[in-house]
Amino acid sequence: RQWAKTHQLDVINLHFQTAAYGMSPFIHFVPHYTSVPVITTFHDLRFPYLFPKAGKLRNWIVMHLARQSSGVIVTNHEDYQRVAGLDKARLIPIGGTVVAQLPENYRRETWREHCGIQNGELLLAHFGFINHSKGLDVLFDALAEVRKQGLAFK
Repeated sequence: RQWAKTHQLDVINLHFQTAAYGMSPFIHFVPHYTSVPVITTFHDLRFPYLFPKAGKLRNWIVMHLARQSSGVIVTNHEDYQRVAGLDKARLIPIGGTVVAQLPENYRRETWREHCGIQNGELLLAHFGFINHSKGLDVLFDALAEVRKQGLAFK
């Protein structure tokens, strides 16, 4: 509450995923503790893969956060079905849920040049939270191998 007031926030966009915030129940009550509107972006409402014994309490607490938020964003159709009864719910697909569609007159070389990527240079990117379950160790091992082989990358 104090942080939001000190920084004169207009809105808080809370990115929620069950395992985030140390699985603390406090996060579900953020809208109660601030006068700033809270827009909650839910990343994956599928459960009970975490805290399976919570049963009905899990659904209640997650939906409590959704109902108390000023707006709700979900990132996939399955989650949208769970919150579709809320007028403030919107579906905004992200990452792997968006079908790739190249712009008209797409030329790979032009885009790479625009991004400062040279011919023969690898472009490496990661999308998502940075935590132990995202496989970044595999990415870094691959990066070490690329470097060991003397290949250029960004």
